[in-house]
Amino acid sequence: MTETTERGLVPAQTPEATVRDPGIGVAIFAGVACIALQRLGIPLAGGVAPIFPFLVAAGLVFAFIKGALRLEPMVVVGYVVVLFTGALMCVGKGASATSLLLVALIWLPSLFTVRSHWWTERFTLGLCIGTAAGAALGIVQSIANLAVGVFVDPIASLPKQILVQGFNTTYEVVFGSGWLKANGMLFLEPSMLSLFCVVALTAVVEPGYLKIGGSRRIVLGVLLAAGAIASVAISGLVVLPALVWALGRTLYRGRARSRLSVLVSLLGIAVLVVGTRWGQAFVLRASAGWDQSSNSMRLVKPFTEMLPTALTESPWIGLGPGSLHRATLVDYSGWESEVATPTLAKLGYEYGLVGLAALLLLLLALVGRRPAPGSVIAAFIVALTIPIDGLASGIVAPAALLMMMGRSGSGSGSTGELGLKRRRGDFPHLRRDAVLRYGSWEQDRAG
Repeated sequence: MTETTERGLVPAQTPEATVRDPGIGVAIFAGVACIALQRLGIPLAGGVAPIFPFLVAAGLVFAFIKGALRLEPMVVVGYVVVLFTGALMCVGKGASATSLLLVALIWLPSLFTVRSHWWTERFTLGLCIGTAAGAALGIVQSIANLAVGVFVDPIASLPKQILVQGFNTTYEVVFGSGWLKANGMLFLEPSMLSLFCVVALTAVVEPGYLKIGGSRRIVLGVLLAAGAIASVAISGLVVLPALVWALGRTLYRGRARSRLSVLVSLLGIAVLVVGTRWGQAFVLRASAGWDQSSNSMRLVKPFTEMLPTALTESPWIGLGPGSLHRATLVDYSGWESEVATPTLAKLGYEYGLVGLAALLLLLLALVGRRPAPGSVIAAFIVALTIPIDGLASGIVAPAALLMMMGRSGSGSGSTGELGLKRRRGDFPHLRRDAVLRYGSWEQDRAG
């Protein structure tokens, strides 16, 4: 069987042939790598910079040369304006040029879009797989710690010169108890495990989004929920509204199998919370007052104490790249952890109202692409902007920006469904029925 394309008669592709396209594997691998490589870095300017953004930058350059990506002109303008204001502060007030260059590198994916129905969903699936692996390892960590008093974290034994610093890799659930919070081995700290478990869980329960079977969906859902609880960290709770949104959509309009998956997952979560030591500790942690935990240092004081200071001294362009990190060493008595400087507070402090306005416009542009269901987009945006420092993070910003590189309704015109210019020897032409069979979440929703 053949069909006519601009390249003449070629063998017609079956729906199954589309899943063998190497571009799909690249997207899944990128999602897994985003999780798996977050603790690894390279020495830079006396510190250790996360390695994943460098790999992403190299991949973006290659893909752009191959014609798989296109620049977004308006985003480029905002990107240049923010970097220009930061450069002025580096020259005029001695701000950190290294911090500015790292931010420029980490936010590079925001400049591009890929014309692909596949990219966003496959990348998110890879992210969910990587997070579920970390959740499983976190469960093993916590059980081993309670059973034999050993905390298993082989990555921590690697040379410090290749490990990203400035994070609380683990710490006790209750001071003096010897019970350490799980970081899933792959994650920079327990709060990251908690946050990404809930983000991934939102994508898993969103009806018609990830192309996985019902049994796999149940396994992923239970693992992610268990991992969030095993971390005994509550960063994931800030994403809870997005998760509830996805659950509501599944229960209201999902297929029978999807509803069953959600109900089984909810039952498993209830058992974990009510019947296990981890669940009870998680509830206790979540119900603790802001003045009785580090929640205040992470989510309150950066906005109530430090951000107003910067907006008073230099409201328009802030106090310069890296200035908030230096301030935390003084005002927060040595709290160096990036979780003490959430993205909005750090951006306003270092780049002022110009930076905050640029972020708002960028988020509007990313949401306008509609690369995924609303609940999934909301989960990634909340994770990017509120609980931790996504501005200079080697995991949160790349995860959110790479997920939102896709564009709704793309894949037509002179490029193939993977957004690559069709050349001799490149990916085969995809039939319309193949795309409809394995296409985007929008087509499932319409059906």
